[in-house]
Amino acid sequence: MTQVKSKEFRILEVEKGSFESDQGEQREYACLVVCEKEEYKLLESVGMLERAEKVRFPITQYDGSDLSEKVGKIIVTDNSDQWFFKKSKVDAGFGRQETQIVGIAYKVSMAEVATL
Repeated sequence: MTQVKSKEFRILEVEKGSFESDQGEQREYACLVVCEKEEYKLLESVGMLERAEKVRFPITQYDGSDLSEKVGKIIVTDNSDQWFFKKSKVDAGFGRQETQIVGIAYKVSMAEVATL
């Protein structure tokens, strides 16, 4: 990742949920919903925050703690190894499926979130 528009993102909200793991136990997960810091500042100045491009950053090693106080904080994405492509299977016709890149995201560790 050599050309990312910005490395600073404002946390807009925290999404939490749970799923059943392969072993049948309930596991919690969380994602940070973020927007580029500069884009947020510009859209806020003209009262058009609803047009902000929102991106979800999954939190790895989430421990179930309350992250609501992190809303409004700035997260810096300076580790290029944590960026990854989001992929999805799409119908390619004739009963075949192909994997296509549908987005990009940044994996945030729980330890990194705790330092914000």
